[in-house]
Amino acid sequence: MTENTKSAKRGGKIARDAKEKLELETGKKVVTSNNFLPKKSKPKQIKNKDEK
Repeated sequence: MTENTKSAKRGGKIARDAKEKLELETGKKVVTSNNFLPKKSKPKQIKNKDEK
């Protein structure tokens, strides 16, 4: 599990650095209130095979 945590943190840092670099180069924000995906109202539930 710690290997996954380390990989996730490393990937997040790479993504953050890339976003910040792009924002500096273009002078524009990458994420705005106009280009984000809204949260779904309710997540789908996976039913157990034994449940009906």
